[in-house]
This record gives sequence, C-alpha cells and structure tokens, in this order.
Amino acid sequence: MSGTKLSGWSNVLQETVVALVLAMMVVVLFIATPLDVRSYGTVAIVSEAFAAVLILAVIFRRNLDFKRESVAKFFKTGANVPILIFAAVIGVSLASSTHFLFSVQEVLRIGTGMVVYFVMVYQFRRSEQITKVVDLIVVIAMVTSFISFAQYGAAPTSTGFATGLFSDHQLLGSFLLLLLPFVAVAAMMERTSNRQLMAQISVVVTVVALLISQARSAWIGTAVGIAVLAVVSFWSAARRSEAARSKQQMVMPVMLLVVSLGFFALVSPEAGNIGERMRTTINPSSETAVEYRQKLAAGAIAMIKQRPLTGQGIGLYPLYQQQFTGSGLKVWLFHDKNGNYGHHGLGETAHNLYLQTAAELGIPGLLAFVAIPLSFVICGLVRLRTMDAGVRRNVLMASICAIIAFSVDAAASPSWQYPQVSMFMWLVLGLGVSMLRPRHRRYSLHREMEEMQRLDAPTFSRNILRLGTACAAVVVVLLAMQSAVYAGGGGYITPKSADIEPKKATIFTFDSQSYTLTVTFSDNSIVDETNNADTTFSMTTPFLGSLTGNTYNASGSPETVGILGSFTAATITVSNGTTLTVSP
Repeated sequence: MSGTKLSGWSNVLQETVVALVLAMMVVVLFIATPLDVRSYGTVAIVSEAFAAVLILAVIFRRNLDFKRESVAKFFKTGANVPILIFAAVIGVSLASSTHFLFSVQEVLRIGTGMVVYFVMVYQFRRSEQITKVVDLIVVIAMVTSFISFAQYGAAPTSTGFATGLFSDHQLLGSFLLLLLPFVAVAAMMERTSNRQLMAQISVVVTVVALLISQARSAWIGTAVGIAVLAVVSFWSAARRSEAARSKQQMVMPVMLLVVSLGFFALVSPEAGNIGERMRTTINPSSETAVEYRQKLAAGAIAMIKQRPLTGQGIGLYPLYQQQFTGSGLKVWLFHDKNGNYGHHGLGETAHNLYLQTAAELGIPGLLAFVAIPLSFVICGLVRLRTMDAGVRRNVLMASICAIIAFSVDAAASPSWQYPQVSMFMWLVLGLGVSMLRPRHRRYSLHREMEEMQRLDAPTFSRNILRLGTACAAVVVVLLAMQSAVYAGGGGYITPKSADIEPKKATIFTFDSQSYTLTVTFSDNSIVDETNNADTTFSMTTPFLGSLTGNTYNASGSPETVGILGSFTAATITVSNGTTLTVSP
C-alpha cells in the first residue's frame, strides 16, 4: 500500500510544472514567513522566483496551442477574460505610475498570482494531479493549525490571538478560511478511508485554529462559505437522485463541528474572550475595530473621488493613504532610526480589498477585479449541475465555496495584500476553473506518451541545464529589482524642498504673525506640514518678541526677525526662511 502511494506521488512529481507548483505551496508558506519587515522582501522574492521559473517551465514544454479553436476556448473559459482585462488595467496604471519601482512590487505580487492561476487551469488536468493538490491542501491546513496551537500555547499575544506562521491573526484566519472548504469536502466525500480520516482530523484542528485566530471577518466568510457548501451539495446532487446519500454525508460535518467545539473548549484558555468577539461580530455597532475600518473606508472613498477613473496608481495606496485617513504611517516613516527602509504594514492598508483596488486602479479596475470571482462562481454553478459525482465535482464545489468565502472576508481584511495569502487565492481560483474545462482522456494519454519520449538522457540533461541557467538568471534579475525597492529608498517618497509663507511680512508692535510650511516631495506632491511633529520653527536673528509654535508675537519695539521653518523625514531635512518686519 505504501509503495502504491509513493508511486502515485512519484508519477505526479515527474512533471516539472506540477512539481514546481506543489513545491511553491510548501516553500512560500513554511519558509518565506510574512509580516516581519526583515523577511517581507524574502517572501516576495521567493514567490516571484517560483512564478518566473513556472513561466520558463511551461514554455520549455513546447506544448502551447495557439490555434483559432483553442484561442476561442481560452476566452470562453471561466474567469480568463476578466483576468486579462484586469491585467490590462494594471499595465496602464504601471506605465503611468509616479513611483514606478514601488508599483512594480505590487504588479509582481498580482502577476505571480495570475501565473499560478493559468498554470493551474492549463497544466493540472488529470485526476491524479488534482487529488495530490487536495491532499497537500489537507496536510498544509493541519500543519498550519498545529503550528498555531504551539505558538498560541507557548507565547500568546497580548490580545490572546493565535497568529501561527503569519505574525498576525487576520492573515492566519484568511488563510485557513480558504483551505477549509477543501478539507471539509474531502472529509465528507473522500472514498479512500485513510484520506478521509486525515481530512476529518484536519477539519477539527482547522476549525479550532480558525476560532483561536479570532479573525472575525474570517469567521463571517467561513460561515457564508460553509452555508453555500451545504446548499450546493444538495443542489448538485438532486439531479442524480443523490440527495439521500448527501443527507447521510451531511451528518459527518455536524459531528465534526461538535468534536471541534469540544476540542476547542478543552484546549483554549480564551473561550470567554472568543465568545465576546462572537457577540461583537453579531452586533458590531460599538466595536472600536469597526469604527477604525469605517475611518479607513472614508479615507479610501475620498481617494477614489479624487481620481475615480484612473486611481492613484497600482500599489500606491500606502503612499498616499495617510493624507486621506489620518491613520497609519506616512511613507517616509517606513524606516528605522538608521534610515534603513522597510515595507508598509497592515496599518497602511485599507482593510478592504475592494476599496483599496478602486483607490489604486479607479472604478474600471474595481469592476474588472470583481468580475473575476463573479464570473467563476456563475460558470461554476452552471457547470456543477451537469457534472458526475467524483473528485472533479468535489473540487469545483470546494473552489466555489472558498472563493465566495474569500469575497466576503476581503471586504474587511487586509490579508489579501500579502503574497503568501493572495497566492493561494489565485491557486484555488485556477484549480476551480480547471474543473470547468472538459476532460480529454485521449489528449491526456497522448501527452503522457509524448513526455516519456522526451525523457531520453542526453536531451533531458541538456534541457535541464538550459532551464537551470535561465532560472538562475531570472532569480538574479528579481533580486536586483527587490534591492532597488527595499534598499536605498528607491521608489519611496522623500522631501525635496520646503516653502514658508508669508514671505517678508510686516506687522505692527504687539501684533502676531502665523506661518505655514509646505513641503514638496519626490513625487512632486505638495503637503502642508505646518502642524507635523517633525516640523520646527525658529529665529535666525536676535529678537525681542516670542515664538510659540508657528506664531511670532511681537513686542512693543520695532525689529527685523529671521524666521526659519524646517521639516525632517527619512533622515532628510528641508527648510526655508524669510524675514519679518515689526513696525511701530
């Protein structure tokens, strides 16, 4: 039995593209951990390098089909057209970006997801491959949950949240929300007893980990996703008189839920706190987190109103948000006391993927993005009704529910701006769209024979050497691009000059004069920094009056005073001076 299992994995891993995707799922999650500023660049490089190698591997296979019939099918498949439109909007935004290097990082993040999507759609066709992806998802959910238990038990955060690998409970909740439908479907419908038992255990620990993450938006998304899963299970089974068997299968998730809650009550010391968060989830009107998100939403809407058609630019929301929300860090504060640049954090996101997308890409970009999950869900529900029972229908069902859960969670979570979470959303979407494509057994057999013929030793060795060289070159280019973004401040806003107003003013004795200091930044934006804590006003010549903040109070004697306004950000100081005449 173990030999059979090993043979199954061996057959799947022989295909380079499939092996790369499976490796990417593990490496990006478990090696390139997230929110630590020092490792944010690492997760970006790792995921983008995998995407680049995937592109090379697909091209290397030489099986691309550009016939008219194939192209027509491409445009009719799932979410392909909305994704291409979304990619076009992103390309236009990147070309016109005022901070190209900063925008490039966001484009690479989204582009990585799109590469994973298309690879899943067009390279994962056989049931054996799909089964291995689901098996890996079940294992990842279980391991992630156990790591969360260990972190939570050893060093719970001050708020009592489990964060696991992600350093933030919201990312953990969103990630588990995406995997849970696949684990639940496997626990209900898997026909192999060992796999079903593994999935059932995974359901229990995943539900508990999701609870102790205390990510309320993930709870709501999970509830919606599981409810949809229950409805879709009965609905898709009704046509083939499978309703009776489905009712029996639905007893299993109820039992698993009871076991999960019982296990949670035993292991969690925070049951009371979680109960309180559940109460505020149902009635959030006075919750400070809701008020905080409303403030961020108002700022994002103001950004959208300023540029409703073009947006602020792809990836530039963190740079401009502080001017609109009054929250989070200004971009020049994304560095330590030595002036070394890091990356923006959760406080510089809109906590709403839709509003942030509209703020960066305008209303057209938002519509293109919303069309992606919407088109898949509609096509998936139509296709689901006609599919035979089996792994492909199960995976499509789980994918639909996962994407619906994501769509709900994205309205109140910042998680989807981070590559280690967003990559899995694109993977799930691609896996679901792959199930929409008709299964071609003859084509699959032909492909397998073709692959075997290509594995002669001399040609295979030369091809591997060429592929390895190309991959190394891609990694070097990505490292250089990341260095430009994360080191030396490339792409970040820095102050260029300051202007104090009014110039050469004249007042009478015992009068007052207030000054403003506006700063021009490297993106040519001009911001009034008069009341900023990093702005100072001082005198450059002897004076008889007094200076309070930005206001000079004249005495009863005439004089001429030098006034200097200075602003410091990112270890750069800009200043501007003028004179003030006090007349009798």
